[in-house]
Amino acid sequence: KIMIVPNGIDVDSIQMKSSWKRTGNVLFLSRVHPKKGINYLIEAFAQFGGDYHCIIAGEGEASYIEELKRLAGKLGIAERVRFIGGVYGNEKWELFRKADVFVLPTHSENFGIVVAEALACGTPVITTTGTPWEELNTQHCGWWTEVGTAPTLNALRSFANCSENELEQMGRNGRKLVEDKYSAKAEADGMLNMYKALAK
Repeated sequence: KIMIVPNGIDVDSIQMKSSWKRTGNVLFLSRVHPKKGINYLIEAFAQFGGDYHCIIAGEGEASYIEELKRLAGKLGIAERVRFIGGVYGNEKWELFRKADVFVLPTHSENFGIVVAEALACGTPVITTTGTPWEELNTQHCGWWTEVGTAPTLNALRSFANCSENELEQMGRNGRKLVEDKYSAKAEADGMLNMYKALAK
């Protein structure tokens, strides 16, 4: 997969979470659209169990949101899945920081800026091979899975088995990955090095 990177993330302006004590929040934050695979998250969450709530943040077609709500109701987890609409600014960053894990079960993304934003906040991430985020596995900051309900469930169970110390280490690994590779400074340094190489 080709990683199409935005103009770098202003990591210095993003506060990392100060605690990895479990809050019981599993977060999806993106556009609410069929390509994002939210149905897989809801289906996996129904089998996940535990004392967790799933927060679905983002805007989308009202008819599709109602379809997802009906799915949650049919699976008996309507009270554990919250649809909160679009969130922006400080509220968005607070959601990232308060989540135990961020899940983007998408079919396809060129980059997935929300993955980098979650990592910058120190929150481990579950996303799919429909994204170019293999580094979640290689840098030990999350889970890079196949697309679908079963892989999402397996990743959630793996997350649930982590200790809070392990989640903290993953969170710090993710923050470092974004600082080293996807921050505005890293992007600027990369461009400068490229120009220097061309000038030789």
